[in-house]
Amino acid sequence: MQQPWVTGLALTLGACALSGCAAAHPAVASTPAAEGVEPMPVAATAAPATTSSTRDATGALQIAAHRTPSGASGPALDPRLFPQPAILQDNVQFWTDIFGKYSLQDSVVHSTRAMGRPIQVMTFSDATSNTLRNSQEKQAIADTERALDEIVAANAQVDRLSPDARRVYIALGAGNAARFKALQGTIRVQRGQRDRTLTGLETAGRYLPTMRRIFKNYGLPEALTRLPIVESSFNVLAYSKVGAAGIWQFMPSTARLYMKLNAIQDDRRDPWTSTDAAARMLRDNYAMLGSWPLAITAYNYGPGGIRKALAETGGTDLADLIARYDNPRFGFASSNFYAEFLAANIVANHPERYFGTLDHETPIEFDVVTTTDYVPYTTLQRISGADSEQFAQLNPSFSAAVLSGKLHTPPGTRIRVPTGQQARFTRLYAALGPEQRASQQRVWYVAYRVRRGDTLASIARHHGTSTQDLMRMNGIRNARSLRTGQQLRIPNRGAPRLVATALHTTHKAHTRTVHRVTRGQTLSAIAARHNVSVSELRIANNLRDADSLQVGMLLKIP
Repeated sequence: MQQPWVTGLALTLGACALSGCAAAHPAVASTPAAEGVEPMPVAATAAPATTSSTRDATGALQIAAHRTPSGASGPALDPRLFPQPAILQDNVQFWTDIFGKYSLQDSVVHSTRAMGRPIQVMTFSDATSNTLRNSQEKQAIADTERALDEIVAANAQVDRLSPDARRVYIALGAGNAARFKALQGTIRVQRGQRDRTLTGLETAGRYLPTMRRIFKNYGLPEALTRLPIVESSFNVLAYSKVGAAGIWQFMPSTARLYMKLNAIQDDRRDPWTSTDAAARMLRDNYAMLGSWPLAITAYNYGPGGIRKALAETGGTDLADLIARYDNPRFGFASSNFYAEFLAANIVANHPERYFGTLDHETPIEFDVVTTTDYVPYTTLQRISGADSEQFAQLNPSFSAAVLSGKLHTPPGTRIRVPTGQQARFTRLYAALGPEQRASQQRVWYVAYRVRRGDTLASIARHHGTSTQDLMRMNGIRNARSLRTGQQLRIPNRGAPRLVATALHTTHKAHTRTVHRVTRGQTLSAIAARHNVSVSELRIANNLRDADSLQVGMLLKIP
């Protein structure tokens, strides 16, 4: 019989391995504070939580569902490439259950140091308000911590424990007081992800064929294409509270190394371009670290951080880091990231065990054309052979400034059009008049010189814009790096005008643009100004790193 939640512990015991979650998955506060995004909101009407022990588990562009045998989702993991260390066995099983068994309504209470021993599973109604759910989850954490305190104080003698503490003792498995003392401060709550995983696997049908080709072209294992299950559940609109975006959840600083992120476009929102970037990043991680468990963990923690951790511990593999590395930054999210990846592949490769038959969405197919002028977005859509919704789906990276017509798409822009529409697009593009094919970019900003006491936030408020837009437009990574005398571009509330810069109309002329470095400029700012990525600038100019930049240097703009 299910009992309404009360102030005491209503515990559900289970033998499955369960644990907490990385930043991609909602979690509530834990002790210590849980790493992760804020819990997802649920319906506003409150209802009591209950406990339970188990739960059962284009012709492109026309996104119609078709039924596909779910067992054909992907090859089994090669244990030579993707080993499962014994230290992660419980973690992998836990994440398998989070992805494939527990729904968004389930909250699993557990210790980060006893991943194979869930303490409690609370099941909430769809009508439960998020505020109430958060409160009850935090109460469960506090009650569990008090039970651990009691167990330690009683020297783990069962006959001295209250009923609630005894249930925690049994759930975590018998042991001495030292074992339970080590679990104090490690209790957290993880919400299930089965619903999102199912939706993500079906949505992935749109992108996986192209993703597989991209990874194959780089000589990378296909299993890596399952990482978006962990990062975003293949949600192209995913945006975290710390600023990561897209199905691969790139942070802005990392994104600028592998793709374009500027006033024109944010390639993180493009599932195909960001997949190419993710493939190159993972390839680079592997080249630096020499194993896939380390390279995948570096996707979350950074390759430099992993290399430093190996040096500090004298370790050689991920198991060594998990066992020996004591650093607050290498916390629950990073130490579990590879386990989540393994679990995501297990669920994706055997969906019939968890979801039955999947309705995979039809792959999106397209042709690619390249522009040679500054062209309005609406013009490109009109001659593409796609309606506005389809065109936006094929070309999702453009900024609001481009979509609204404040800025034009620049020369060299790769545009996706429906399969079979390439010849039509080329013909209509050639027939465009000069009012639609400009030799100059439009500007919608005014110049502003930073004064003493200014902050990006105060400047943004004064000019009716946002700090994020100012940072993006000026290639600023850190808001604290603002300097007195620095010149900023501020969005202009007046009508846009053409840039007063002499540019030729031929594509060849644009590819030969050069830029002279001035004092205070950074590679990221120069890249943003010319609508290229930092990586492209470095390659075109043989720059080993950003420190190679010097005042007066002439840079070739690819």
